[in-house]
Amino acid sequence: MINIIELNERLPRKAGVCYIPMVPSHLHHMRITEDQLPFAKAVSMDTMLEMQARLGLAVTALVHGKPVAMFGCIVLWTGVAEMWSIISDDARRYPKQLTIVAKSFSDIVAQSLSLHRLQLTVRSDEPRALRWAEYLGFEIEGLMKKYSPDGADTYILARV
Repeated sequence: MINIIELNERLPRKAGVCYIPMVPSHLHHMRITEDQLPFAKAVSMDTMLEMQARLGLAVTALVHGKPVAMFGCIVLWTGVAEMWSIISDDARRYPKQLTIVAKSFSDIVAQSLSLHRLQLTVRSDEPRALRWAEYLGFEIEGLMKKYSPDGADTYILARV
């Protein structure tokens, strides 16, 4: 597994952008609108984030010292992992930096873990998130009906 120091060393040098180890309380320092985490009513976000951190790599992206995104990756089996993210409203002020951080994270994780498949899910009612995932190099493979904790339809995307 790669570590935070390696991630930061491999991150393109951008002033004010870095990764730190994710802890669930970072979420409470991010401005998240309720529509961004509609399933949060169905699950305890702190518990879910704690489990995600235990199962794989989980980082918080800071821009000028402020948490703007959380990224993680869970290895499902050799060569295959699932990436997840929570993006704050403040990240919209840093679209270029956030995209660089997300692309770097996914590239570094895929290379370091020798992945032949990196996948993620995006709710079907989140067109902006879907476009962003596609920009990061993920392709839609299908629609999973009633997949999310709140029963929403969700796309599965992958980089292979």
